[in-house]
Amino acid sequence: MTSANHVTVVGRRSDLLNREESNLLKVRVFALAKELGIDSKDLIQYCSDVGIQVKSSALASITPEERDRVVAYYQQQSAADSGSASKTEEPVPVRREPPIDRS
Repeated sequence: MTSANHVTVVGRRSDLLNREESNLLKVRVFALAKELGIDSKDLIQYCSDVGIQVKSSALASITPEERDRVVAYYQQQSAADSGSASKTEEPVPVRREPPIDRS
């Protein structure tokens, strides 16, 4: 009976180690937002857009696979935004009238 308890304890310890290893691989939202140069709240919105549910906290974490999906989506959105910005009309310079001489 002692060996069965020992196996169970080892199994639990193994599960605990696997969870700790997966936590080490996770990426914090605030760290990824800093890497991308955006606000954490915006990154959380990008995660939501991609279908990744994240707590509304900068301390939330995502897996490396989720990180890759979010970064790809962010880059796609950035490229689309910069492409649409170049299609807008250039501003027309304002022409100023010379001051009226009232002397």
